[in-house]
Amino acid sequence: MPELPDLNSPEFAAIKTRLARAYLEHKADIGAPHDTDEAVVERVDEITVLLMSAMARAMAERRHTCLQHYGWFTDLVIELLDDQPGKPLDG
Repeated sequence: MPELPDLNSPEFAAIKTRLARAYLEHKADIGAPHDTDEAVVERVDEITVLLMSAMARAMAERRHTCLQHYGWFTDLVIELLDDQPGKPLDG
């Protein structure tokens, strides 16, 4: 199994910053309306894991309301993926 990169390395800083900004804009959606901005920023990794898991479950269960409610997160992930150069499938 390939070794996973260190997600705290500087090469991921821009991605984590974009995630943090989105989470701050959507504090109520992520269940943190009264949390400080600092608390949200410190938990970017945990919030990301929870949102990705929730979205995967919502897709598997065809929970359209949930998918619509968190559409901002789906759009952000697609945007982040589009910004990253891909590795060819045959390479």
